[in-house]
Amino acid sequence: MSGIFIGDKHTEKDWGLIWVDLDIPAPEIKTYTFEVPGANGIIDVTEGMGGVKYRNRPLLFKFINKDMSMADWHTLISQMTNAYHGQVKEIMLDNDPDFFWKGRVAVNSTKEDQVHSAITIAVDAKPYKYDLLESTDDWLWGSFNFRTGIIRNYSNLVIDQATTLAILGTDKDVTPTIICSKAMTLVFEGQTYALRMGENRNYDIVLKSGVNQMNFTVSGSGTVSIRFRGVSL
Repeated sequence: MSGIFIGDKHTEKDWGLIWVDLDIPAPEIKTYTFEVPGANGIIDVTEGMGGVKYRNRPLLFKFINKDMSMADWHTLISQMTNAYHGQVKEIMLDNDPDFFWKGRVAVNSTKEDQVHSAITIAVDAKPYKYDLLESTDDWLWGSFNFRTGIIRNYSNLVIDQATTLAILGTDKDVTPTIICSKAMTLVFEGQTYALRMGENRNYDIVLKSGVNQMNFTVSGSGTVSIRFRGVSL
């Protein structure tokens, strides 16, 4: 392990910290159940609110630092606390560079001896981690992971009268923003939607894991962008 980015600063390159441990537990499931008098068991309606939902998940990162003196330790912790403590930040791990987390950061530290200090960074994070790039962003080939990365480039796709687009979803369902150069019609999963010129966001249009077929019809020709950011547990 090397380090993590918190906002625009890196724990090793900017703060000189040595990453020694991390804890990323699965998020707690929000379950909804009730009992019926005289019936066995319980009624579980957890999926009844649009699928399984999760609570925030606590992330914990542990570091040590060779700060040598008490004065150096005070300076470092003051700088880090001012930069992060209580603030909502994006966090990206060097060993998981395709995604970032987002949450509220807490910084704590103890001075263990004359040479080392222990620093913990806790994050009250959203339950999902997010794709580094949106589906309409330009790809950063220098940081692209050719083993695990997925290319989604759904910006300004040409629609010529009637065109079917195959849109690759993410691990979890997402609702895209559809940006049209002119008014057009979308048929998706058997339903027809009238799209206006500009941004369209309809929560009945949900991209699922795998390939999603989107059938567009337009008078003449136009362009469409399918904008979303993938999420994963």
